[in-house]
Amino acid sequence: EGAVRNIVWQPCDFGGFMQMIGNQRTIAFTPDQEYFAKGCFGIEGIRKLKTLKETDANDFISKLFEEARANIAKESEVFAPIREKYDALMAQASALIEQIDSPEAATALADAIPKMDHALTSLTEIKAMFRDKCSALGYVWDKGAKSFKEREAEEGQA
Repeated sequence: EGAVRNIVWQPCDFGGFMQMIGNQRTIAFTPDQEYFAKGCFGIEGIRKLKTLKETDANDFISKLFEEARANIAKESEVFAPIREKYDALMAQASALIEQIDSPEAATALADAIPKMDHALTSLTEIKAMFRDKCSALGYVWDKGAKSFKEREAEEGQA
C-alpha cells in the first residue's frame, strides 16, 4: 500500500486480503476498516479456503475466474437489449449532430436531445458530442434569446 496503492488497485478486477481466522484460512474481497480489498463481477465478501491435501486440486483461483466469467456472461445477456438501444440511439444522435449547419438547427437539436429515449450513458455522451460540434462550428448559447448564435469575432481582428 502507500503511494502506489492506486496504481496497483485501480486496474485490477479483484484483489483479496488473506488472513487466518482461528484455524480457517480466508480471503476477503470486500474492503474493511482494517484492510483494502476489491471485488467485482459477483466476487465479494469473505470466502473460506479449504486446507489442501496431497490429492486435492489447487484450483481456487481458477474457479474464482470461472465464476467471474460466468457472472460477466450473465450480465452481458441481461444488458444486451439495453446496449442495442444505446447503440441505435448513439448512431441516430451522431447522424443528427453531423447534420447541424446553422445556429437554428443547433437550437432545435438542443431542445430534442433531452426528449430522446436515452439508455445507459447516452444523454451525457450525446451532450458532449453536441457541445463539441457547436464549439467547432463557432456557435455559442445566448441565454437571453434561449438559442444558439454564431460567435462574434473579437474586435480588432479581420
